[in-house]
Amino acid sequence: MKKILLNILIPCLFSGALSAQVSDLGIALFDTEDYQGQHVFITEDWDPGLSNIPFGIESIRVPKGWEIWVYQGEGFSGRHRALTSNWDGNGKHDWRWKNEIRSIRIITEYRPNPLLQALTSTKGVAVFTRTEYRGDHKFITSDWTSAEGCFSFGIESIRIPAQWEVWVYEGDNFTGRHMKLTEDWDGMGKNDWRWRDDIRSLRVIRSTIGLEPDVPARPSIQIYEHADRTGASFELTGEWSALGSDDFWNDRISSIVIPQGIEVHVFEHTGYRGKVKILKRDWRAKEPDHFWNDRISSIKVITRDYVMY
Repeated sequence: MKKILLNILIPCLFSGALSAQVSDLGIALFDTEDYQGQHVFITEDWDPGLSNIPFGIESIRVPKGWEIWVYQGEGFSGRHRALTSNWDGNGKHDWRWKNEIRSIRIITEYRPNPLLQALTSTKGVAVFTRTEYRGDHKFITSDWTSAEGCFSFGIESIRIPAQWEVWVYEGDNFTGRHMKLTEDWDGMGKNDWRWRDDIRSLRVIRSTIGLEPDVPARPSIQIYEHADRTGASFELTGEWSALGSDDFWNDRISSIVIPQGIEVHVFEHTGYRGKVKILKRDWRAKEPDHFWNDRISSIKVITRDYVMY
């Protein structure tokens, strides 16, 4: 539970729209339309039972290649909607969802990768009680047969993740007539109605679960106490926030060495709050950046391959 709470809710209280959408930080949830105002990032499924978000959701930034499902009910229940791109509550039909989102599932994450260049995580195959991917639904990540008594409903539509292949069968235990699926299937189709409520078992032939990309280690940045890259220093990969006013590095940073391909977000306050400055090359405190001299209290290091403008 502690890990979930830490990963799901990262408060980011500086106002204004994000100048860039960073998939490292996850899905950005905003309390006003047009991606403005207070916002938080989530990187795993969110439900009020796991962590509280202190505002109604009116717009969402979804990183490129990600898919999420938003629900009107807590516990991933009630009417739902799939999002694969940014959503703004000021749209013609989107206003109905403003402040009505009660839980969110992250279905698919995408991380650019030189080896796989593919989806690296997914919830699995989603089977629905109704056509057009509506109604109650469950996720399957391995072979299933109705003899196991897993579901209390008939299957009328199925969502298949990218690069997956499943075979559905008319009989229990993978017997009888079967159909191969490599993309979404909806019982509303001209010839698909014959399979509605007649699927009794499902075999996962190919999936992406367990494929962990060999992502190269992220280069680190070097932090210095003085503006001429002298004094005390330390190496940073990932992120850092001062533990408080007694932290040696709190309000003491005056220069940073940044390797090519790395983007650094520096924050005025601990916990990634207050004013923020984005750095894409070596930096030292001098005019017109004198404001930031001995003013940095938290930092995020981001691989620029993950930054979507």
